Amino acid sequence: MNLFPIRNHTLLRRILLRIAIFIFFAWPLLLFNRGIKHKQVEVFPEVRPSKEIIEFIKKKEGFREKAYKPLKGDTWTIGYGFTRIRGRAVRISDVITKEEADIELDRLLHEEYAKKLTPKFPIPQREFDAIISLAYNVGVYRLLNSVTWTLFKQGHDISERFTMWTKFDGKVIPGLLNRRKEELKIYKEGVYV
Repeated sequence: MNLFPIRNHTLLRRILLRIAIFIFFAWPLLLFNRGIKHKQVEVFPEVRPSKEIIEFIKKKEGFREKAYKPLKGDTWTIGYGFTRIRGRAVRISDVITKEEADIELDRLLHEEYAKKLTPKFPIPQREFDAIISLAYNVGVYRLLNSVTWTLFKQGHDISERFTMWTKFDGKVIPGLLNRRKEELKIYKEGVYV
């Protein structure tokens, strides 16, 4: 007598095999996961650069409407220290208006720097602002590939690391040293000089 009115025994075998696999592998999960609370992952909102740090960067970088080299051997720069405009490297013949530079700085800080530099834990606005200014001045990718960034994203205090970013071509530049001291004041005290 045929207990299963299914003519295709291969299909029946597949169904029974899937049920057996489910029972064999799933029952321990169902049995042992009772009462276990899963750790919830806390998501923090993206931190945004403050108006104070934007003004600080503008003041420190200064505005130049024509391309220039800040230091001998440096790359061409324009506006508020931009080394790239309109999707390419700055050229000697480039010109930018103050309005264009304001828009570009805002876009860079909010769309690129904030997204790349937001850690996965809550931090004070002052610390985030100091990191934004440091990254803007030394280069975001240079900072992201540094020990300073590794320590910061692990939650360590990086106060002593600011003064390590003061050299150009192997020489300490007084302007960079002063800027790092001011960024350190922002980082520690929230004082925007």
